[in-house]
Amino acid sequence: MVAFALIVSGIGVVAFSTSIVVAAFQEKLGDLREYRVFSELERGRRYTVLCGFGEVGQVVAAKLHEARRRFVVLEQDEDKVRLAAKRGYLVVRGDAADNELLETLGVRDRAHTLVCVTGDDVKNVFVTVSARRMNEGLRIIARAGTKEVVRKLTLAGANHVVSPSEIVGLMGAEYVGRPAA
Repeated sequence: MVAFALIVSGIGVVAFSTSIVVAAFQEKLGDLREYRVFSELERGRRYTVLCGFGEVGQVVAAKLHEARRRFVVLEQDEDKVRLAAKRGYLVVRGDAADNELLETLGVRDRAHTLVCVTGDDVKNVFVTVSARRMNEGLRIIARAGTKEVVRKLTLAGANHVVSPSEIVGLMGAEYVGRPAA
């Protein structure tokens, strides 16, 4: 009985110790991945910061990757971060509305373009205002969910505002008018 108790407790101690080491290693692995992204961005200029990796952000990222443009994805959702990393994109997990993070990503001096396509109109306006204050020469492309937000994003400093619902409506009207278009 004593030998059995020693064996079970020994296995428990080893399993517990192993789980602690693995958890610590996994935590450090995320930090190392982010450090690699930041160090790669510091080496160059004229890249794009893509805020949001939803449906629109994924299309933008695919087109930027296809055109061999340098870009970094900024996304909060862990599943979307993993998807972006799986596709081979530089990605940082964080909130696009965090000014310190935007500055760390080089919005003030190294980034050429900021594409703000989060699913939240308020966040898009806030990020646009923050980015414009950091860098007057930054090219900002923002997504608007409604017509009212288009004007607000323009006033906030966006160079170009894209409204996916308006684009789909224009395309639908074009196809109705000319089915062979």
